[in-house]
Amino acid sequence: MLTGGIGTAWGSMPLPHPFAPEVISGPGGVDCLSFMPDGNTAVLDEEGKNQSTIAISYRTAGRWSPPRTAPFSGHWVDHDPAIAPDGSYLIFTSNRPDVAGGRPLKGGHLWRVDRAGRGWGTPTRLPDVVNFGEHVYAPSIAANGDLFFLSRDNAAREFKLYRSAWRGGRYSKPAQLQLGPEGAHELDPAVAPDEAFIVFDANYAGKGEPDHLYLAFADGAHWTRPIDVGAVVDRYQPWGSHLGPDGHMLYFTSSGPTANGVNHIWSVDLTPWLRAQPTVFAPGVISGPLADWSAVFTPDGRTVYFVRGDQNPMLMESHLEADKWSAPRPAPFSGHWHDLDPAMAPDGSYLLFVSNRPITLRGKPLDLVNQGKVYAGGGMNIWRVDRQGDGWSEPVRLPPVINTSAFTFAPNVAADDTLYYIGQTSDGQRRLLSARYRDGHYQQPQPVAIGAPGDWIRDPAIAPDQSFIVFSIIPAASNKRIPRLAIAFHHGALWSRPVDMGDSVNGPDGAMGSQLGPDHRTLYFYSTRKVAMANAGSWNNGNANIWSVSLAPWLNTHDGDRNR
Repeated sequence: MLTGGIGTAWGSMPLPHPFAPEVISGPGGVDCLSFMPDGNTAVLDEEGKNQSTIAISYRTAGRWSPPRTAPFSGHWVDHDPAIAPDGSYLIFTSNRPDVAGGRPLKGGHLWRVDRAGRGWGTPTRLPDVVNFGEHVYAPSIAANGDLFFLSRDNAAREFKLYRSAWRGGRYSKPAQLQLGPEGAHELDPAVAPDEAFIVFDANYAGKGEPDHLYLAFADGAHWTRPIDVGAVVDRYQPWGSHLGPDGHMLYFTSSGPTANGVNHIWSVDLTPWLRAQPTVFAPGVISGPLADWSAVFTPDGRTVYFVRGDQNPMLMESHLEADKWSAPRPAPFSGHWHDLDPAMAPDGSYLLFVSNRPITLRGKPLDLVNQGKVYAGGGMNIWRVDRQGDGWSEPVRLPPVINTSAFTFAPNVAADDTLYYIGQTSDGQRRLLSARYRDGHYQQPQPVAIGAPGDWIRDPAIAPDQSFIVFSIIPAASNKRIPRLAIAFHHGALWSRPVDMGDSVNGPDGAMGSQLGPDHRTLYFYSTRKVAMANAGSWNNGNANIWSVSLAPWLNTHDGDRNR
């Protein structure tokens, strides 16, 4: 099951594969694989009895050579190699003496060796500001030289992650990263070159349980709540993470379940997990300083319609020209009334939207009556415009079987024209409804049985084949009145239990306005979240903005579970 925050298991993700079986992941133990930028030179440590040696393997004609001891290794306990993203140097852990003829150091310290032509220079110990204490391991290097590593030389004597910024040719005092719950250990960081995310293993599952692999994303000066990469990877009891040169292939070490107790190196593609991090849509153009929300697209993905404004909302239109979105303009059928909640038919032949516009030609804006109180112009009905060449028809109000009250909104359309929306039922409740479209007419709407009785559900985004639906929900049992995005899947005549899409998608303030992109696998939604990022732009002001996220993790998980 998908759940939010720490402990998320995304089930059927890509399966890990052993790296270079027999040649590298063979009968001997190996650990911590790192690559030169071209991907044709691999550096790792080979394990022996009370010994560990840095070794190098080369790929020629698609085949990896047997590893050979690096020229700077072989005499001491050397391990945990990490190559800088530009390939100019390598940092590793060693117990070698820090003075000529001295005794081996206790524990492990970080050393650096620079690239010298096609070879390597002489290792030098990193300064004491990094090598504080006796147990400093597992380096990972960002493109700007920032160093991530772990140490247990702290008051708790637990392994903790640290980051030391590289500025002006020297390392700053390391800052401890507290990514998860206090008291847990966090090991073996693998940081993206741009520090956009970090992978590590930790014992959040419990101190008596094996470590799981986690992923956290940068959010300004902070990190998002860690996401468990999932049972498919966790069953390998992974450690020793390193990223490949492509930035999304992860290499980790495991002694199981098929390695016969010997440490092997495995790889898994992180792309599905990385795509589950939301990004703001067209910042500064579509997502601007005003409230912008509810984006829908033509099937070719080159025209977007969305809502701008919260007091006087109107539908805006923008076109993708030379890979840039044009300055939005009011849609030709909008701008005079309060228009919102657009929904594009999957084939692009018509668009639905919500409006308070008069029902009759010379009438007044639609009023809303709620609990005996009249809200002038506050009503909402669903309207339709049909595609006519490059333009649109005049808006037509949907029939009374759909618009049963002045509080009918959030339409969404399946490929067979079945309409999903929020409407008022005969008992006065506002619920998620669906109405089939047959022979040019909508059938009697029916409640959609998703979630528990009393759950607050809004803004449905239905898959064209109605196989899944995304929506905002506040469970009746929740003591927090914050709408969160969830997904449910169709199983025969029933819907699955809603699956919360997690903290990284929902953010601290929740999310609404679900719409599927033209690929039907990308979700667009709106959120008032702000990001802790310098020079983010005028959109980052707490007003609603449009965000997008890939649904691949949830859809792949469901497909895998269904095929088991």
